Amino acid sequence: MDGGAIVFDYSQVTPRDFEKLAKEYLESTYQGSSWTLTESSGDGNRDVVCTYRFLDQEFEYWAEAKFSKAEHPAKLKKSQLDPTLVSALLYSKPVTVKFISNNLIPDTYIYRLTDFRLRTNIGVTLVLKDQFEEWIRNHLDIAASHGIRTADDGTGEATQERNHVKIQSLLVTSDCTQNTYVLERKLVQQQPYYLYLAADSDAPIENVSIRFLCPEFQFLSGSDVLNSPKCFSLTAGPCGYKFCFTAKSLYQGSVPLALYSGEQMLAQSELPELSVINPRERCLAYAQQDKCAAELGQLVAGAGNKNRVAVVSGRGASGKTYLMDVLLRNLSFRYETVRYSFSETASYNATQLCLLLLFLNIGNMEGYSYEDIGEAVSRLATPEKRLFLSELLTRISDAPEQCVEFMCLKQAQGTLRLIFPQRSRIRKVVVLEDLHKLNDPVKAVLLQLLREFSELENNQVIVCTMRGTMELGTIPDYSLCLKGLTSADKLTTLRSCMPCLPETILFHRATDDLLIFSNILRGLLDELETSAPDPLTLKAHIRQRFQNVKAENLQLFQEHLAEFRAYDELIELVFLVGTGIAYPCLSNLFPAGDIDLLIESRIFKLTGGKVAPIHDHYTAAFLKSRTICPGTLHKLQTLLESDNENCVFYLSLLIESGNAMFFSRLSEARAMRDRYFYQTRLYEAYLLAQAIVSHIDFSEQLSEDEVCDVFVLATSSFYQKSSDDEVKLYQKVLQQGKQYQSSPKIWGILLRSRTELMNQYYWDLKLEQMESELNEAQRTFPHGEPEQDHEIRFACIHRYNRRMVLRLLQNRYKEAEEDFQRCLRESERLIHPACRGYAEMDYGKGLYLHAPEQALEHMEKALDIFQELGTEHRRSLDCKCEVAYLRCLLSEGRPEDLHGLEDAAAELHNAHYEELYAKAKLKLAALHMCFRTRDLKQAENELVEAEYVLPYRPCRRLEMLLANVKYVHYILTGQRESAAHELKTHETLASGLGEDYLASAQGNLLNQFPVGAAFYAPNQVETMYALIDPRLW
Repeated sequence: MDGGAIVFDYSQVTPRDFEKLAKEYLESTYQGSSWTLTESSGDGNRDVVCTYRFLDQEFEYWAEAKFSKAEHPAKLKKSQLDPTLVSALLYSKPVTVKFISNNLIPDTYIYRLTDFRLRTNIGVTLVLKDQFEEWIRNHLDIAASHGIRTADDGTGEATQERNHVKIQSLLVTSDCTQNTYVLERKLVQQQPYYLYLAADSDAPIENVSIRFLCPEFQFLSGSDVLNSPKCFSLTAGPCGYKFCFTAKSLYQGSVPLALYSGEQMLAQSELPELSVINPRERCLAYAQQDKCAAELGQLVAGAGNKNRVAVVSGRGASGKTYLMDVLLRNLSFRYETVRYSFSETASYNATQLCLLLLFLNIGNMEGYSYEDIGEAVSRLATPEKRLFLSELLTRISDAPEQCVEFMCLKQAQGTLRLIFPQRSRIRKVVVLEDLHKLNDPVKAVLLQLLREFSELENNQVIVCTMRGTMELGTIPDYSLCLKGLTSADKLTTLRSCMPCLPETILFHRATDDLLIFSNILRGLLDELETSAPDPLTLKAHIRQRFQNVKAENLQLFQEHLAEFRAYDELIELVFLVGTGIAYPCLSNLFPAGDIDLLIESRIFKLTGGKVAPIHDHYTAAFLKSRTICPGTLHKLQTLLESDNENCVFYLSLLIESGNAMFFSRLSEARAMRDRYFYQTRLYEAYLLAQAIVSHIDFSEQLSEDEVCDVFVLATSSFYQKSSDDEVKLYQKVLQQGKQYQSSPKIWGILLRSRTELMNQYYWDLKLEQMESELNEAQRTFPHGEPEQDHEIRFACIHRYNRRMVLRLLQNRYKEAEEDFQRCLRESERLIHPACRGYAEMDYGKGLYLHAPEQALEHMEKALDIFQELGTEHRRSLDCKCEVAYLRCLLSEGRPEDLHGLEDAAAELHNAHYEELYAKAKLKLAALHMCFRTRDLKQAENELVEAEYVLPYRPCRRLEMLLANVKYVHYILTGQRESAAHELKTHETLASGLGEDYLASAQGNLLNQFPVGAAFYAPNQVETMYALIDPRLW
C-alpha cells in the first residue's frame, strides 16, 4: 500500500479490543514497564495501569482508552473524560493519566486539561487520532490482530508528513480560575490576562520559549499554576499550555506570536483582532486597601504548611469586594484560588457551605458532575470521610439546608467532624465574602469549620470579609477594618485619569464609599467622551460632582445605620438638625461616651466644636419615611431655649415637624422671621419661611398671613433657589393676593412682587421685557401720597431705581442721573433711608467705566447709610465688597486692598449669598490678571470657585461676566480654542446691552488674540489687550 494513503476501519473493533490495543501501544512505547489491563467493569475509570516506585514512594500510571467505530473522527465529550480526572484527583497515590483515542478532542477541553494539570500536579497526556494512527501504520500486524482493517483511500497520494510543531489554537481570558473558556477581545492596559495555547508536536522538545512579535505586549513570569514563557517543554502529541501576559500600551489589531527553540522559530500564529483600552476606570488608588492587599499577599506567601485565616471587615461600599478582586488577581497566577459569596437566602448559603466543604476535602470540583464525584468518593479508603462526603453530594442539589441541619445536630451532640485534611503541592486560597449575611445554622457550622481549619497544616489560607464584627476569638491570624477612601486616595485616582483638576477639591464625605466615588468618576469620564467642556468649566464640574453628591441608593447607608439602633434617639436629633449641635449642649442631653462612639464610628463628625452628620446621605437614609419621636421634639425645644446662636435652626425644625408644633409655635416663628427679613438677613428668614410655607395647602385660597408667608419666602430665597422657582412664588403671591388688595399691607406686597419680577428680567438681561414692566408699573402704581405701609413706599421708590438701572445698562447716562435724583427725593419724602442707600449703590455701579472715583464716593455713602441703619445685612455686605473692589481698581491692586476684597467675599460666602460671592470671586480673578503682580494660577482658582459655588445655573448676567473673565484667562494662558468659545458667549449675551457694554466684547473680537490684559476704559488706545469690563456687578 505504499502508493496511497492508508485508512483504518474500526467497524469490527469492540471496546475491549481497543483497550487491549491501547495496552499494546503502551508496552511498545514504554518498553520495560509492566502494564496491566483492568477489569472490563468497575475499573475505577482506568483501562490500563502501571505501578512503579520512585524514591521509596509508589506511583501509578493510568491509561483510559476511548474509541468510536465511525468512519469519520468524532470529538470526545467532557462526560467521557471527566470521570477519570476525578478518580485521579481523589486517588490515594500520585497518578499520571494518558488518554488514548482514535478520536479528536475539543480545544476548550485541552485548556481544561491544562488547568487540571497545572493546579493538581497530575500529569495528563493525550494520544489522539493522528498520533495513534501513526503508531498503527508502523504496527499493522498488531492492529490487525485486534480487528482493525486497513485499506487504500484511492487517492493515490501517500500520507503527508506532519509538521514538526503546529499551533492548533489560542485563547485569551481575563480570569485565571474560570472554567468557561471564552475569548476576551477587549483588554485593559497593564492588567494581567491569560493565554491558553494548544499545540501539537511530533516529538518532545525541551527549552521552548514563546514570544510576542509586537512590542505592545509582554509575557509575565511563570508560576506553579502557569507555564514559564521563557522555558517550557513541548510534549509529544496535542497538549495545552498557559501563560500570563499584559498589554503595555494601547493597541488595535491581530497579535502575532511564535514558539522558539533557542533562536529557531518552531511555529507562528496570531491572536485574532484585539483592542487594548485605557485603564482609567480601574485605576482606583486606595492606600489602606493597597496596604491590606500587600499584607494579605505576605500572609499567603509566608504561611508554610500551617493553615491561616484572615478577616477583613468594613461598612458597605468601603471596598471589600474591590480588595478581593485585587487580591485574587494578584494571587491567582501563583496559587489555586476559589471564591464563595453568601447572601440573605438560607438555601443558597447552605449550598455555598457544602461546596466549600467539598473543596476543602477534595479540591476544586467546579465543572465536574456530582455523579462523577460521587462515584470516585465511593472508593475512598476512609469510611468516615466517605460517609460525610456522600451525604454532602446527595443533598447539595435538592436539600442543602437539610445537610446543614444534620451538621448542626451533630454539632450539638459534639460529634461533628468536618474532616478535610488534604495536602497539595500548590497552595490554595479561599475567599469567603459577606459573612454578615449568614443565617444562624450556617454561621454555626462555618465557625466550627474555621476553628478546625486553623488547627491544620495542609497548605491553605481562608480570607473572610464581612460588615461589622463576628465572634471569632483567636481564630484569625490577620484582621483589618477598612475605613473607605481618603482624600489623598481620591486625588491620586483623579490625577491618573482626568485631563485637569482644580487646585482644591473638598470631597463630600459620601465619596469615602468606593461605589459612590467610582460611579461619579465613571459618569464624568463618560461625559468627557461625548462632550468636552472648556478646562475651567471642567474643573468646576469636578468640584461640583464630588462635593454636591446626589444619593441614588440609600440602602447601603440604612444597612450600616441599622448596626447602631441602640443610639437612634441621639442619631435622630443630630441628623434632624443637620448643621451641627455644640458638643457641650449635646452632651447635656446624651452621654458623652455615646457621642464619642458615633464620632469614632464615622456616623457623626466633630467640626468647629459642633457634632454633625458625617454626610447628608446618612441623614436622608435615616430620616426617610421616619416619624420624629416626641422625645426628639422635646430636646429641640430644650436646645431652642439654651442655644440662642442657633435658635433659628431649631425653631424652623419644630415648625416643620408637624401640625401640633406648627400651630403652637407659628406666631413665634413669624415674629422671628420678620425680624430677620427686615434686617435683610435673608438666609435665616428663608429657613423660617420655608418651614412655615411647607404647611400651606396651595389648592385652597390663601389667607392674608399666608400670602405674606409666600412673599417672604420668595424674597428671602434670592440666593437659595433658581430664578424660575422665585418667579413661580411671586406669581402665587400676585394670584392669591388680589382678593386682599384693599389691605395696605397686601397691596404693598403685590407692588413689591411686581418690582421683584422686574429684577428677574434684569438678572437675565431681558431689557425689553424689563422696560415693558416698568411702563406698566408707571401706569398702575399709586400716585400722590401713598399710605405709610413699608412695602408700598418701597415699591414706589424702587420703580425709579429699576428704571435708573435700565438706563445705565442702556448707557443712557443723563436719563439715569435724573432717575437717581428722583430716587433720592422720593426716599427723603417718603422717609425710607434704605432706598437712598440702594440708589447711591446702584448708581455708583453704573459709573465704574467713566468715573470710578465718583463711583467710590457713591458706594461709600451707601455703605455709611447701611451701617448706620443696621437693618440692611445683605446690601451692607454687598456694598462693602464693591467698595473694596473700587479701591483695588483705583490703587491698581495694592495687597491691602486685595485682602479687603477677599475678606468681603468670605463674609458673603458665610452669609450664604452665593451669587454675590461668585461675583466677588470674578472680581478677584480679574484683578489677579490685570495688574502688575499677575498671578494666573490664583486667577484660575478664583474662576473655578466662581463657577463651582452656585447650587443652580447662573443667570445670564453672571454668565456674561464669567465668559468675559474666562476669555481673558484663556488668552493669557495660550488656550486659543477655549478663548474663542468664551468670546462668542460674551458677545452673544452682551448683544442686547448698550454700546459701552458691547465695546469690550467688540474690542476683543476685533483684536481676537492680544498679548496682555486690562480693564476696558473709553479713552483706551492700546489695542493689544484682552479687555475686561470693570462693571463686574
